[in-house]
Amino acid sequence: MALKAGELEAAQLVAGECVVLAETKDHMNWELIGKAAKKTKGAAGKTLKKAYQEVENEEDEHIYHSKGRTRELWIAQHFRRHRRRCACFEGASLLTAFFVDTQSII
Repeated sequence: MALKAGELEAAQLVAGECVVLAETKDHMNWELIGKAAKKTKGAAGKTLKKAYQEVENEEDEHIYHSKGRTRELWIAQHFRRHRRRCACFEGASLLTAFFVDTQSII
């Protein structure tokens, strides 16, 4: 809907949030598989443990990457909308300026 309305930034944020939600659910499912693997005996337990160990680090990486990218989109959008108010932070790091400016909004 955001993309059809011509709001590319909004569409990117919606897509990013959808990816974060999907990765969060996926991560929770793999955590559940890991817990089930610890309690499952025999060949099924071995198979679950092996699958979990192979995927665990990748799943962590996926969620951290998607959260980080979406956070960057939110910060970038914030600065595009508040560029004039944030001009005094030109020498500060992006993150420092974001937190200081956010405090002035709250």
